[in-house]
Amino acid sequence: MRIAVVGAGAVGGALAGYLAATGRHELSLLARGAHLAAIREGGLTVQTPKGTLTSRPRASDSAADLGPQDVVIVTVKGHGLPALAASFPALCGPDTLVVAAQNGIPWWYLYGAGDGVAPEPLEVVDPGGAIWSAIGPERVAACVMEVLPARIVEPGVVAHTALPRAGLRRSPARRPRGEAGGPGRLLQRGGRHRPPSR
Repeated sequence: MRIAVVGAGAVGGALAGYLAATGRHELSLLARGAHLAAIREGGLTVQTPKGTLTSRPRASDSAADLGPQDVVIVTVKGHGLPALAASFPALCGPDTLVVAAQNGIPWWYLYGAGDGVAPEPLEVVDPGGAIWSAIGPERVAACVMEVLPARIVEPGVVAHTALPRAGLRRSPARRPRGEAGGPGRLLQRGGRHRPPSR
């Protein structure tokens, strides 16, 4: 499975380390600055409560370099996402699942809400609908991150003190192909996934 982590800082880097440790996926990171340079030069190191994980994922600051993915995990802070909107078409093929692992009310919140609510972008978090247009709400799976205290120790090195857990749920109106079960299973293999509470 081709997986890209968009925003491979502390939280994204920790998730990437666990995904890389399964040895089952072609992993790519969209990162920037000194952190990106260090990952390119020496790989990604994740210090965990159970030991150190080291991997050498493909890393770039250009989505076009990474190409279409099966799964895109977005860990960028919500306020930084509009600036990245133009990057997503290069990462998304027809069946790409986008896992939104972010804080706050998401840009796709009204998609599939029902009860006569118009499915449209939330202007306050997605000005002009840039993210809505670039990603498409029909491909999103919600993700709840549970207690992931992660930090960048130095460029290329991420540390955290608790094992990360993620709960995935597909968008209510998402097309049936490409369920959230795929990424859910891959996180579960790394011991990091549990179904979200209802």
